Amino acid sequence: MKNVLKDCKFAFEIIQHEKPLLSAKEGADYFGIEIEQTAPTLIIKTERGLLQEVAEKLTLISLPIF
Repeated sequence: MKNVLKDCKFAFEIIQHEKPLLSAKEGADYFGIEIEQTAPTLIIKTERGLLQEVAEKLTLISLPIF
């Protein structure tokens, strides 16, 4: 993931935690912040490894289910 971000010239920061944070509430409690200050994270497993996307702002969309 780090190499992909560097190759794309994205600004990024890697933050390591003592344990996985599996919810916004766990993250807020861990950092001692309000839940509104958390950022949703998407982790995708690909043939090349794991990729992660952190959403600073969310736009909710509704797609039809076929």
